[in-house]
This record gives sequence, structure tokens and C-alpha cells, in this order.
Amino acid sequence: MNNLNINGQKIGEEEPTFIIAEAGINHDGDINLAKKLVQKASDSGADAVKFQIFKAKEFCSVKSEYFNLFKDLELDEAEWIEIADFAKEKNILFTASVFGDESHEILDKTGSTFYKTASGDITYKGLLQSLGKKGKPIILSTGMATIGEIEEALQYIHQNGNSKVALLHCVSNYPTDYKETNLNVIKSLKKLFQIPVGFSDHTNGTIIPAIAVALGANIIEKHFTIDKSLPGPDHNLSLEPKEFKEMVNN
Repeated sequence: MNNLNINGQKIGEEEPTFIIAEAGINHDGDINLAKKLVQKASDSGADAVKFQIFKAKEFCSVKSEYFNLFKDLELDEAEWIEIADFAKEKNILFTASVFGDESHEILDKTGSTFYKTASGDITYKGLLQSLGKKGKPIILSTGMATIGEIEEALQYIHQNGNSKVALLHCVSNYPTDYKETNLNVIKSLKKLFQIPVGFSDHTNGTIIPAIAVALGANIIEKHFTIDKSLPGPDHNLSLEPKEFKEMVNN
């Protein structure tokens, strides 16, 4: 198996689990809340904190009922750089999912040492090729993807000379029922592709990530919030700091 190295931290067999706090859009468009998420993620034992950097126009029609929702959640380039610098101060890796060339360029300016792609972009050939050319490690979520689509996505990246890739098994259902997690896929993906495989978890609670690690997951990604009662769309599906620390300990 080809292990991964992110900023000096090895990811793969016989290595500690790499844990990502998925802050996503739980900053609610507020840089101060984003910084609190970074601080609490670091305090909770996460190795990395991941946001979503986007311009709403990259993936959402202006005619969509959701366009203004995403537009209100945008932060500008200077704010993202400030958040990334703050993460460096707090000794936690910063990255973000990106959804097109504009957000990709913003992430590069933050100095992020690795990329993360959302499940919906596993067939976005142009984005995967652009990221592949940078030569940084890439973690791909695979929710809803067929084995053939995963294979093609890896080919898009490998064509640019980049073999530093890991996969995340993911069930694109929010929240995911325990019976839907199908964690044996982790073993299957490892056997097929011989690269590190983790689990992007959308279940409620903290038990499933521990089971995933017992079955061989090298990476765990879990939604993270300061307060589940906040009004944004992802808060109630996320772990609060105390719960997240419990998950890390498990």
C-alpha cells in the first residue's frame, strides 16, 4: 500500500488515524465563528480542520432557491488567509473542499498542504486534473460513486504525475442510519486501489467512526460545530467539541 504523507504526518497502515474536523459551512459567514471552530477543533484533538471554500456561482444557479443561502456563506480571500494563519498558530492543519478554479486559487493562497474534494465532484475531471497538477496530497470522498467512477477519478489525478491520493468511503445521506454505513467497503477499496482509505461519517453520535477504524479506516472525517442549536443547515448533524473529543479518544 502507498502510504500518504501530509505535512510530515504519515497516513496509512500501522499509522495513527488522521482525524479531520469538518467545519464545512458551520462558520455561518462569520470569520470570528470560523476562528472559534479552528480553536475548538484543535482543542478536541483533530489533526486538521476543513472548511468549504466556494463562490456560489461555481456550483449553484442564480435561479436556484439555494443560491442566496450559499451566497451569504461566502468568505473572501483575505478572510480565508486569516483563518488559515490562525490555524497555523493553533497547530492544526487547515484545508477546504473547493468547487472550481476560483475557490481552488483561494485555497492555494492560504498555504494549505493538501486538498479535499467533495463526493459530488468525483466526476469533475477538470477540477481533479487541476488539483493533480499541484502535486499536493488529495483526499477524495466517494459518496454515490461507482467503482468505475472512483477509478477514473484516480486516473485523472495520476495522469498529472500525482500518486499522493487517499479515498474516503462516504454515504451521502444526512444523517446516515447505522445500517446504511456499509463499512466493509473500506476493506474493498483498500484491496482494489492499494492506497489509504478512510470514512467520512454522517451518522449521529461517535460510535461508528471507532468501528470504521477497527475495520481499517486510516482517516476519519466528521462534521464539527460549536453549537448544534445554531441556525445553519449543518449544525444539527455535527458533533460539538466535547463529543468530538470523545470520538477522538475512542
